[in-house]
Amino acid sequence: MLATTVSFPDQPVICERERRRQSSDPRRVPRSDVALQAWAMKPSGTQRAYVLDLSESGARLGGISSGFVLGQGMLLKMKLGNEEGQIIMRAEAVRWHETPEGTRQLGVRFLEVPFDDWFALCRHLDSHR
Repeated sequence: MLATTVSFPDQPVICERERRRQSSDPRRVPRSDVALQAWAMKPSGTQRAYVLDLSESGARLGGISSGFVLGQGMLLKMKLGNEEGQIIMRAEAVRWHETPEGTRQLGVRFLEVPFDDWFALCRHLDSHR
């Protein structure tokens, strides 16, 4: 039976060549600086946000309140663009960051992405790098 989602392990599985390339910064992965509309959904409600930084394994959200606890799961809905539509995935809050201007940004790690949404995300990233 073919799986219908892409699941991410707790520790990323990468080849030795990629491990050496990333040795100077373990968070260094191909990413795209973007400004995409997003919605973070948890049982108590939905919060509007903006995706400021996006990679295959996670995103940085701005314009979101501090109602999320680190380690808390959520459904993340992102609008990639007019042609690409919207994608929905399971994600986890992993880091809060306060900018010099005093705004807070939330780092999220993707946990599970449906295949069609995964391919749409990869296409979007490839076209914006």
